[in-house]
Amino acid sequence: MPPTSKPEVEARLPECRALDIVNSYYRACNQGGDLSEVPLADHVTFRGPLGSVEGADNFRAHTAAR
Repeated sequence: MPPTSKPEVEARLPECRALDIVNSYYRACNQGGDLSEVPLADHVTFRGPLGSVEGADNFRAHTAAR
């Protein structure tokens, strides 16, 4: 899947601003890890020292399982 361009993301989430997204992420993490309301790109990728996750659904499932 090709990366989503910035204009495509902005068209899907016009009301979201970077600070709103960051705040919703931290709020969710501090309240049990439910990221269901956090806007994530379908192709989000996380790579860290303890694991890697690809895709928004997989990322949400991974964070909910901890």
